[in-house]
Amino acid sequence: MEIYQLRSFVTVAHQGNLSRAAEKLFLSQPAVSAHIKALEEELGVDLFERSSKGMRLTAMGETLVASAEKTLAAAREMLTQARQLTGELSGTIRLGTMSDPFSLRLGEVLGRFSSDYPKVGFQIRGGIGGDVLDAVRADDLDVGYVLGKAEPDGVLVFHQLAEIRLCIAAPAAWKEKIANADWPQLAALPWLATPPRCAFHGIVNDLLKDYPGATMHLVEADQEATLKGLVASGAGLALLREDKALISEAAGEICLWKKNTYCTDLLFVCRKERSQDPALQALLGLVQQVWKAAEPASAVRTSLQLS
Repeated sequence: MEIYQLRSFVTVAHQGNLSRAAEKLFLSQPAVSAHIKALEEELGVDLFERSSKGMRLTAMGETLVASAEKTLAAAREMLTQARQLTGELSGTIRLGTMSDPFSLRLGEVLGRFSSDYPKVGFQIRGGIGGDVLDAVRADDLDVGYVLGKAEPDGVLVFHQLAEIRLCIAAPAAWKEKIANADWPQLAALPWLATPPRCAFHGIVNDLLKDYPGATMHLVEADQEATLKGLVASGAGLALLREDKALISEAAGEICLWKKNTYCTDLLFVCRKERSQDPALQALLGLVQQVWKAAEPASAVRTSLQLS
């Protein structure tokens, strides 16, 4: 059996769907299907039950997928040891980002990293923070940027890069309405939110959880410009980055509730078992160096998108 066959097996097992697994692996669906078929023939067992709803592991598949994951982990460990022995970094890092690479200082990081380690390439995948987190946990990505509070679960390791300040924004015409408003009054107004997989969605839900009468309109977009535009048009309240919100307030586009601000963290995450990989250690060190050279974490006013 081949490593690529095991990788396809594990990915299909995690995704439960052949086409989604093919996307994660950057392969065609027929290629992934062929990998699974060849592996089943060699092992002499059916690994999946196939249906119109997707691919579900058989009882034998459930048993064997754990062994496949251990084999893939051993292969990665061998590669790590080889890199340590040669002292030269090479290979490809699968990096998950949020919607605005500029705000993550990604250009500076990748430029400097490529200069120091020219044999290391990158596969960069953008997405909502929750999806990036799941992809790192499932080993579909090596590392990623996410927003939120670190909640180690034995699988992931989090590194805080910066604290991000947030505030509540409203249409400019609501300035007098919200100026002296308390939380029950704010909760009674229409709210806008980002998709459920976005960290900001959870923050807004926590703020409104004690007010069951609150009305929330889900905005299926992770771009802050879209959310800010809806606020400016009079659609409702939203949680925005304080730095950009202050600029929009000064331009007369929106107004801000001045009684409180909120915080979340920008995190860099990887699997615990991969944290000693030389290439990932080098990347983490550079990412931390770039952010440390910026403003102190307590005063960060970065241009992060809502992901």
